[in-house]
Amino acid sequence: MAAILRSLILVAAVAWASAMPTARTQANDIDALMERVLDNRYTSWQELGDFTLRHVLAVDLEAPLEIPFPGLRREYEWYVLDGMAIRSPVRFNGIDLDAGDRRDAENDWRRGERRRRAHGDPQDLAPRFVSDAFYGTEFPFEPGAYYFAGHDTVAGREVVRIEYYPTGPDPKSSSTRLNQGFNKTSLVTFWVDVKTEQIAKYEFANAGMDFLPLRWLARVEGFKASAEMIPVGDVWMPARATVRGRIMTARGAFQGSITQEFFDYREAETGTRLVGPVGAR
Repeated sequence: MAAILRSLILVAAVAWASAMPTARTQANDIDALMERVLDNRYTSWQELGDFTLRHVLAVDLEAPLEIPFPGLRREYEWYVLDGMAIRSPVRFNGIDLDAGDRRDAENDWRRGERRRRAHGDPQDLAPRFVSDAFYGTEFPFEPGAYYFAGHDTVAGREVVRIEYYPTGPDPKSSSTRLNQGFNKTSLVTFWVDVKTEQIAKYEFANAGMDFLPLRWLARVEGFKASAEMIPVGDVWMPARATVRGRIMTARGAFQGSITQEFFDYREAETGTRLVGPVGAR
């Protein structure tokens, strides 16, 4: 009996050892893929050249005790010319803006974009609607923190699902205590188009923020961010981005959401639609 047991243990050990290189190779492949994917977050849009799109921003707040919090709805048009994306306000809470107000807002936006782009960071060079859509993916690349979670389909295209567990900086550093607490309760799921090495969708969830100070005053019970992209040719562009949060106070729960929709992508010069019916609104 002892000899049989030793033989089984030996067989199991050999099988485990032989599987290790395969697992290590897969982990290295996932790391290499995610490094390229994250590098593409703020640069893929440049392949489209000059284009336009429409954008709707909605902010909704729910408060306890019937405390009134009016929502907000703003509609914009974007046009990308010579590598700079200009946001033009069209309508605020159902009220159209006149041409003069729109022109002033566009000029203010240009000045702000020039200051932002002067920093030279790839994220600062991307249009604001692109960086906003990737709000929940701003973590740096971390080798060994990505795990294959299966296959899926987004917008009719095959993708892989990858889970990311942020680890963050050195936990011994007191200056990063909040970052450590945030990372320990966070999970990011990416849906990745392997062919184009781009993010097709992501979901960011934080299970709770009990590590934050002033818990006696308010407790943040959860925070979620997500975005869905749509393929414009071989470039995945933002279609919908949502941020949701819930704060518990002595008066009750305050809940809020910010939803942004991006649609009607068109070529700037000809007005030709760049996305088929699936991207229409």
